[in-house]
Amino acid sequence: MAPARTLAEWLAILEAKHSSAIELGLDRVRVVAQRLALDFSGSCVITVAGTNGKGSSVAMLDTALRGAGFTTACYTSPHLQHFSERVQLQGVPADDALICEAFAAVEQATTDVALSWFEFTTLAILKLIAGARPDVCILEVGLGGRLDAVNIVDADIALITSIGIDHTEWLGDDRESIGFEKAGIFRAGAIAVCADPSPPDSIAAAAARSGAKLLQRGIAFDIGAGRLWRGVAADGAPLQMPLPELALADDNLAGVVQVLASLPLAFDRAAALAALQGLTLRGRQQRLRYRDIEVILDVAHNPDSVAALAACLQEKAADGRTFALFNAMADKPVAEMLGMMSPLIDSWWLCDLPDNSRAMSVDKLAGLLVPQAGAAVNCARSVTQAWAELNKVMLAGDRLVVFGSFYLVGPVLNILDTASRRRPLSEAKHA
Repeated sequence: MAPARTLAEWLAILEAKHSSAIELGLDRVRVVAQRLALDFSGSCVITVAGTNGKGSSVAMLDTALRGAGFTTACYTSPHLQHFSERVQLQGVPADDALICEAFAAVEQATTDVALSWFEFTTLAILKLIAGARPDVCILEVGLGGRLDAVNIVDADIALITSIGIDHTEWLGDDRESIGFEKAGIFRAGAIAVCADPSPPDSIAAAAARSGAKLLQRGIAFDIGAGRLWRGVAADGAPLQMPLPELALADDNLAGVVQVLASLPLAFDRAAALAALQGLTLRGRQQRLRYRDIEVILDVAHNPDSVAALAACLQEKAADGRTFALFNAMADKPVAEMLGMMSPLIDSWWLCDLPDNSRAMSVDKLAGLLVPQAGAAVNCARSVTQAWAELNKVMLAGDRLVVFGSFYLVGPVLNILDTASRRRPLSEAKHA
């Protein structure tokens, strides 16, 4: 009998064997899902789609529901540092052994079916979560909605966080087309919550076509003066609740509270909301202090999220200079993203991500940035090289902004983790 594979061995095999390219479509995924006998009938299922805010919304829902006493399981992607971050049981990454068992089950079910890397890993995580039988499953839809592998699961409540322009190659190049794809997670008779304050018409059209019960921000629910949330209870009755102050941005809170209010479960809503106080999310405007330098880490990778990051920087100027470390995937509107940040950056550092074939090269990045930067532009061939060079020029009081991709922020967090073992980092305070 062959020895059991470690998680690292499994991931290496999957990387070599299964395409990591994006392949939308559910036919192959459904075949394997049926063989795996995925069963979520004992859990309340929430799916979360949208251009921005999915990870924050999943984290808030998970934290609030655990605060109310429920058992939870979450799926998010991509991860920052470790694959196990993608599947959380009771707020903790799943044990490697459980993930490996799920991989083995999917491998046995795919002898005659070709899956992409994302489809294979998603099916494994769904099997793991279904087997855990939590009270509530919270599943982030990775790309789009209608044809994403997560959409094989019928949700009791679907949440759309926002509709922006992203992944145009697969979803379309306007908000109406993208909204149509996102709304593919709606189900007949189920609640559909849309937190985008100005949604495209395709959202309401999709709800009507599917038979979902649409609750739209600004119509069914919203946050008013004095942080008073007004919305609709699960039985359709009007409901209002005071909201706590959050460390996270409020952009997604209104939709999250409406999902909580819509759940067909009895729980203490005040306890659920109280659990959100102090919640932070790694890689989302995360602030750390390193050698008397403020480091801001943000996975912002499209115009809407970069605009939010720029607004965050404008709230408080740095004591010294502001440095930026950046890379993004080549299919992103990189020039637009750089243009939003250029007025706020004193010194740019661009770095290659040689292990990611989708990443834009520093040569192309520099070609887009140099004409508009009005600041020094420096190039490095790896994150490690860029970090070493930055350490030579940054001084106490300076600020470093790391943004553009999970695949950049994650390696920088790894570097900071190593540094913290020598000298503890601290959470930076934002006055």
